[in-house]
Amino acid sequence: MNGPAEGVAASLVTRGVDTGPLGENDPRRALAILQISADAPMTRAALDANPRSLGVGKGVWLGSVAPVRQRKLYFSEKQENSSDPNSPTTFFVTVEGQTPKAFDPESIAPNMVAQQGTVEEWTIENRTQEFHTFHIHGIHFLMTGWNGRKADEPFLRDTVNIEYWDAKSVKYPSVTLRMDFRGANAMGILPYHCHLLEHQDGGMMGLLLLEPAGKNSAAR
Repeated sequence: MNGPAEGVAASLVTRGVDTGPLGENDPRRALAILQISADAPMTRAALDANPRSLGVGKGVWLGSVAPVRQRKLYFSEKQENSSDPNSPTTFFVTVEGQTPKAFDPESIAPNMVAQQGTVEEWTIENRTQEFHTFHIHGIHFLMTGWNGRKADEPFLRDTVNIEYWDAKSVKYPSVTLRMDFRGANAMGILPYHCHLLEHQDGGMMGLLLLEPAGKNSAAR
C-alpha cells in the first residue's frame, strides 16, 4: 500500500464505533499524525509484495467436523448504584446454568472442562446494552452463526465482536462458534474474556480446563 506524498498532511484515523447506550463514547478521531519524509530510514522488516501461499492445511476443515457438545455463555453486567452513572460496574461472562460471578484472579478453578481432540459449539449472547468482544486464548474458532442466521466464513478467528442488546428485542444478540480443541498444543487452562480491557479487568473473564484426550473425567 502506498502512502501519501511528501509534504501532504495525513493522519491515522479510527472509525466511530457505536458501543451502545451503556458503552463509552468512541467517536471517529485521529490516532496519529503521519509525517512523510523522503530521507526516512527503511523499516527493519517488510512484507513481500506478493507473498507465497501457505497452502491448505492437512487436517479436516473445522466447518466439516460435527461438535460433540453445545454450550451457551452470556455477557452481563451490574452497576453498583443504578441511579449514579459514574458508580462502578461489575462485568460477568457466565456459562448458562451457572450463577454470574466476577472473575477471581486468585482462583484457578475452571468454569468449564473440555477434552483435547474434540470440537464443541458455543453460543455467546450479549445481554447488556453495550458492545462486547469475545476472545479465547490458545485455540481458534469458526463463526457459524450471527444473531441466529447462518454464517459461512472461510477463515478462523480467536476474537469476535457481539453487538449490544437494545433492551426491546426478545432475543439477545449472539454468535455461534465452532470451537477447535484438536490442536496438539491445545492443553491446560485457557482463559476466555471480553477483549475490552476495562470489562476484562472488571470481572468479565472465565477459565476453560482442556484436559488430555482420553482422560476419564467427563467434560462439564
